[in-house]
Amino acid sequence: MASVNFSGGKLHGSGETFAQFRHSERDERLKHEHTNEDIDKTATRDNWSVRGLSYAEMQARYTARVAEVDKTASNHRKDRVTCVCAVVPVPEGMTDGQARDWYRDVWDTFERHYGADNMIDACVHVDEKHDYIDPDTKETRTSRTHAHFYFVPERDGNFDAKGIISRAEMKSLNRELDTISRERYGLRFMDGTQAKSRGTVEHMKQRSETAELEIRAERARTDAR
Repeated sequence: MASVNFSGGKLHGSGETFAQFRHSERDERLKHEHTNEDIDKTATRDNWSVRGLSYAEMQARYTARVAEVDKTASNHRKDRVTCVCAVVPVPEGMTDGQARDWYRDVWDTFERHYGADNMIDACVHVDEKHDYIDPDTKETRTSRTHAHFYFVPERDGNFDAKGIISRAEMKSLNRELDTISRERYGLRFMDGTQAKSRGTVEHMKQRSETAELEIRAERARTDAR
């Protein structure tokens, strides 16, 4: 079903995090070629973010917050998760105009769940819309706009990604977003559709992006050695 996707979103350190930022932030996205064939760079200029931060500003906000948490954190291992990326598709049938208001409502919800101080930015991608054949109905459909929400997984002065994105937490977040979508926009976020063997188009697209980001992160780790 439609839901917030945390799969592959646990980022270990600045190398992996900055690779994700480069992939998501609009101006950086324009500079690079992508393995994901569904990215239409002629539409990338229409991408936007909730906070409107540049790549450098995203880096600076992340770095400052991690440094602040490090003052009280007990976990200083190199493999700790210092940033989380959650991919959030718009509800089926939502227009781009509605999406601007909806994603700000989603942002407010994330702030309540994960803390305003921990939120970095949310990069909205409208440049991956493409037609596909629904395997069930055989009808032509169009994939949805989605956003990458970035936040530092801090709780009680410690990095706690495992606890913060637990199954119970994810269910609570999705239910809240579904309620907002229904009450304010007349649309269903959790639409009851189930992913098939290869997954929904949105999930396949996210898997493609995740693979690309893993390659970028590995290059960043190699360059840092």
